[in-house]
Amino acid sequence: ALRLAQRWRLPSVYITNVIRPSYRFSPLLLPGERFTERYVKGCEKIIVPDIPEKTICEYNLGNLDAVGIKEKVEFVGSFLDMTYERSSEKHIFASISGPLGTRAKLARMTIPALARLESKSIVGLGEPNNRSVKKIGNCEVHGWLDTEKRNKCMKEAKIIIFSGGHGTCFEVIKHRKPSVCIPTQPEQMGNARKLQELKCSIVVENENQLKSAISEIEEKREFYRDNVKKISEYSGRFKGLDRAVDVIEGIL
Repeated sequence: ALRLAQRWRLPSVYITNVIRPSYRFSPLLLPGERFTERYVKGCEKIIVPDIPEKTICEYNLGNLDAVGIKEKVEFVGSFLDMTYERSSEKHIFASISGPLGTRAKLARMTIPALARLESKSIVGLGEPNNRSVKKIGNCEVHGWLDTEKRNKCMKEAKIIIFSGGHGTCFEVIKHRKPSVCIPTQPEQMGNARKLQELKCSIVVENENQLKSAISEIEEKREFYRDNVKKISEYSGRFKGLDRAVDVIEGIL
């Protein structure tokens, strides 16, 4: 789309959270990445739905000066409504998403770990055609949670387990929840690393690490909660969608 816009001499605005990923990004993909950047550089503006300080997708954007686009990039804030609503903390919530193989891998890791805990837990498997609900130990496994139910589960969680997708990162921040990240691909790994550096999350790769991470967050819950609260309050200052519209209308 960007290439065609340049060919037809139409102004273009690029909305993205990935430009030059730098964390566990395969060197084999670098030629394709550089090829794409030539069209990114031709945009009038680049909108990043993230915050300008403590940027969650920092490792997926790369060095904007080195790419040569820093002056074109505007951090508008998340496209989510970041208004915080206080709620009770009833359970641990694991949100599983992605392609079939990825979902199966995450389910095999999270469900056995959560089933053995004394705390109640809820797992959403992310399978749109699966309306089943199973109880395994102290873990309630839902084949599918619609948007309203999933949001309620996140809002009432004391810990959230997820893969590290950019949109979900800001859902977790909005609800001010400590989290455990189980990334399955480079973009998620970059986001997860940043959340861990901000002391809001712990990155894990297997079931044993998951158990240890849950125990650590349980022991230091106030520490993790205070850290994510600061980022949530800062993120709440931005109205990402409104600002994105302003930027686009400014180009027009």
